[in-house]
Amino acid sequence: MLDGTDNLATRYLINDFAVERSIPWVYGGVVGGAGLVMPIVPGVSACLRCIFPEPPPPGALPTCDTAGVILPAVSAVAALQAGAALRLLASEPAELARFEAQLVEIDAWFLEAHQVNATRAPGCPCCGERIYAFLDAPNEGSAVSLCGRNTVQIRPTHAKSARPDLAQVAARLRASADGVELTGGLLVFRAEDSRFTVFPDGRALIEGTSDLDRARTLYDRYLGA
Repeated sequence: MLDGTDNLATRYLINDFAVERSIPWVYGGVVGGAGLVMPIVPGVSACLRCIFPEPPPPGALPTCDTAGVILPAVSAVAALQAGAALRLLASEPAELARFEAQLVEIDAWFLEAHQVNATRAPGCPCCGERIYAFLDAPNEGSAVSLCGRNTVQIRPTHAKSARPDLAQVAARLRASADGVELTGGLLVFRAEDSRFTVFPDGRALIEGTSDLDRARTLYDRYLGA
């Protein structure tokens, strides 16, 4: 499987799915001019949760919509993913059994590239303990339309995620959203004809839509996890 997604929730779900079914996959992500690529062979190499055990708090990381993205970075990551996929497809079973993952970081803006050995974590909850939290937790990351209010409530991707630093999120959003205010422990802002109210646990109310898919997209776009 090749990761062509744009949010962490889906990537952690892919990782659980791939490890449970022993399907090799290639992680890839881009924000701004930088990108990450890592091929994964379940049961042999490190999985995504070996390297990033838990999703970051909502809003902790920039997204393409808040930080932008440049096409050369997207193209470079896609090319590396395709190359890694070809290698996995062409490898004999004995080669895959010895596969060692590398986490590759590129920066198309500064023309830099780094490679880090990605080793398996013995206590990894996914490939080590075989606990598939993202497959088995249907309420996490759920969206519910609030009757008669034209509002959708979104919960964070993973219940065990650390609480977001709302002050940090507010500072980052001031460049891409309107009316950003942090008051009474709540973060409020407006974007794309919707009003966001973000709670300390990462839960958010998105006013201005009753469409669950659109609300999820807006949450991922501005809060990122």
